[in-house]
Amino acid sequence: FRRSPRGGAEQQQYNDLEDMVTATILAPMSDRLVWSLESSGEFMVASVRKLIDDKWLPGADNKTRWIKYVPIKINVHAWKVMSDSIPTRFNISRRGISIDSLSCVLCDKGVETSNHLFFSCCFARQVFRLIMRWWDVPEAEFESYAGWLD
Repeated sequence: FRRSPRGGAEQQQYNDLEDMVTATILAPMSDRLVWSLESSGEFMVASVRKLIDDKWLPGADNKTRWIKYVPIKINVHAWKVMSDSIPTRFNISRRGISIDSLSCVLCDKGVETSNHLFFSCCFARQVFRLIMRWWDVPEAEFESYAGWLD
């Protein structure tokens, strides 16, 4: 260290660190990297994704759904809609940024949330109808991303 601890909490933290280091016994062998999430010790992206899903995503029903046949930007966008991470007027105002109006820019009939922007807005519904007609798929109405997935 460049300087000695100055006492108080800093000195206590230094003493705790020193105790931990001196109590550590090193084995006389070469070091190797081990990924503790896999029994093989090898790193796998799938184990990281599972850890994120299990520990940090809210609820068991909100697993990430990556579709390998879809471009990654579409997967990321769908995930942002699902997790309500799109910078809508409502989400921007929730972060403390002043917004003149929370109303939807397209229809001015509701608060601009992710669900409104993609599923409730009359313009979004019209786009869905046109796409369904173009693909020759029976029309359906969805209120949320979760409803659309079901």
